Amino acid sequence: MTSTAKSLIFSVAICILHSAESSWCQVRPEETYLEAAADASEQSELADAIQELRENPIDINTATRQQLDVLPWLSPKLRDEIIRHRKQNGLFRKKRDVLRVAGMDRETFAAIDPFITVKVAAVPSIRPYQIYQRSRISDRIDKPVGFENGTFTSSSTKIYNRMKIKLREKVEGGMLLEKDAGESSLDDLSLFYVALKPTRNIALLVGDYQLQFGQGLVLWSPYGFSKSSDAVYPIKRRARGQRGYLSVDENAALRGASAFVRWRNLEITSFVSRSNLDATQVTDEAVSGISATGLHRTENERSKKDVLQETVVGGRLAYGQAGLVIGGTFYRSSYDKLILNLQLERKRFAFSGDDNHVAGFDWA
Repeated sequence: MTSTAKSLIFSVAICILHSAESSWCQVRPEETYLEAAADASEQSELADAIQELRENPIDINTATRQQLDVLPWLSPKLRDEIIRHRKQNGLFRKKRDVLRVAGMDRETFAAIDPFITVKVAAVPSIRPYQIYQRSRISDRIDKPVGFENGTFTSSSTKIYNRMKIKLREKVEGGMLLEKDAGESSLDDLSLFYVALKPTRNIALLVGDYQLQFGQGLVLWSPYGFSKSSDAVYPIKRRARGQRGYLSVDENAALRGASAFVRWRNLEITSFVSRSNLDATQVTDEAVSGISATGLHRTENERSKKDVLQETVVGGRLAYGQAGLVIGGTFYRSSYDKLILNLQLERKRFAFSGDDNHVAGFDWA
């Protein structure tokens, strides 16, 4: 299936699930970068993010600049105009009032409409908590060759279980268990996290997590809205800082702890992680490369599981003033075995060694 066909299927699915006004289902500029994200949706990262945003729309009467940054259709200028309009004219009474914001057009409003809400007054919640649970069990009628010839000896059933719990806006946690077809263990992939946010200026996270800073040159999720080639609608990445991870890519998250503190215009994030990675072992002290498939169906694949241990320590410092944010990010990753590059001609710039330092500077 071509990427164009995947984009069309993804767009049609969004239209059906969305049930919004007809302008959403027209050919729109954002389909350019949805096409680039179609492969990522197969890994569930982007699909989960969109679904979570639908289930928890952003209240534009209380949203901060960082919260509005989650919406990729809003430029930094338009984001600031929404906040300025709110301060000068009072709270929005209905969603369509956003059209009165300077620079807001109907096309942009139609794009963000499903993901925003308006709460004029705080309404006491009947339930102090929210629980989201998703389970999938699937199998294939046409068995892959590996099951026919006995290469894969375990069940061909694929099992996915994911649960997320929110307690007000202060506590959040989640867990994921997943088994691919051909794998023997029901929890071949297991993830969890607990996030605490006692105030708007302090946040703590323990477990599996991702970090998104700046424009993603140093740290970012491997999936998301990519930059568009459309000069009229260039997509700028929206950093979300630290966030719990519950997707099925086994090599896309850190495991450890992260802390965020905001003091006036200064934001500080520190993080530490220790996780096991799949790799091809060459000797007791060296591996030839990191395996990114996450599959453990055969004896050869199982021999690569958790061979390499990675330790990551780093931090970020950012300062914001008058709509400008300047930040710097640094981390060091070290490995308990030497990573060898055995294909130097083909992978001349691939990492080799057991210690790596990365630093970046950004502004927006």
